[in-house]
Amino acid sequence: MLINDVNDLICVDCSSDVELIHAHAKDDILEHGLLACSGCGRFYAVIDHVALMFRKSVFKDYLSDGEREKIERLSYTQALDDEMAPDEGHQKQLRAANAWEYQWEVVFPMTREDLDQTEFFGAKGVFWHFLPIDRSLITGARILVGCGGRGREAYHLIRHSPKKIFVVEIGRQIYSMRDVVENADDKLVLIRSDVTYHPVRNNSVDIAICDHALQHVHDHKSAFNSLANSLNEAGNIVICVYSWENNFVMTHLVEPIKPLLQVFPLKVQRLISFVPAAALYLLLKLIYQPLNSALPSLSKKLPLNTHMMFWAKGNFEHVWLSCFDLIHAPISYYFRKEEVLSLAEDNNLQISSLTHPNKVLWSLVASKQANG
Repeated sequence: MLINDVNDLICVDCSSDVELIHAHAKDDILEHGLLACSGCGRFYAVIDHVALMFRKSVFKDYLSDGEREKIERLSYTQALDDEMAPDEGHQKQLRAANAWEYQWEVVFPMTREDLDQTEFFGAKGVFWHFLPIDRSLITGARILVGCGGRGREAYHLIRHSPKKIFVVEIGRQIYSMRDVVENADDKLVLIRSDVTYHPVRNNSVDIAICDHALQHVHDHKSAFNSLANSLNEAGNIVICVYSWENNFVMTHLVEPIKPLLQVFPLKVQRLISFVPAAALYLLLKLIYQPLNSALPSLSKKLPLNTHMMFWAKGNFEHVWLSCFDLIHAPISYYFRKEEVLSLAEDNNLQISSLTHPNKVLWSLVASKQANG
């Protein structure tokens, strides 16, 4: 984050401007700092290149001991708000954040090498398949990535020379992003925040992206609205979400038993997910892959053949990770087609495309351009 990037941020509580009142910077790159709201007077800390910008009512829950110690060591104690007003939705979102932190920091700390693949995590076979936006629009663009995780989206986007990438991520895995996306401190603005109440200024970005994450946000409609509000007059929004259609196994079998599994610690849930992962991997290797190779016309009749062959691109560790991913999330919503369409329509966006990747996801591209 550059020092001037602070001008693109606003207070998540009152939407007023924030200003940088203290900074540790090198060559205009902000490493640590303290932000002050010009409206309500709140303070926000920037530590290790990441701005901590949660609502005052929930900030204490998300702050880790390590983050608190760093804030105190930097003498930014004005940023340590202690007000709490938790509700059920917040508690679920907090559990979701903890689950994704565990997945991406402990179970599978994704690296640049993983993202260089052209198949399971790579750009060629996966990323642009799920986010079918014209790549020429990225060059020189200001992009907001909602729920940016450990940096997968930023890693692929940075290769198309955007002007700036604002990454909003609720979990602590955002601190690992600079290891994944190297030498990009002048282009990355890293914000640990709830995407529903993110601090990126309205009407300030060209593209907003949320991939495989909106279904895990408690109030997904408000989160989409927040992303859409950040678009400038010609902006585009791109999302990929779980579909209700063709997801009978998840909606009617897995989701009903998830509450029973989630009483166990994440480590135990990870072990439990080994069983379906092993069964699925055998199914892929003994049935799906042989039939698709030998009898492609017959294989098309197999249930979920397209999606299963996508999973077959990974090794067993990837399949196991995917099964764990589907089990641990305390919030998982499956969107019907009309619900995806209404997200755009409710925000007065023109739908550029709506596709059904692997027949188990919905990918939407919508624009403000024709509404001016």
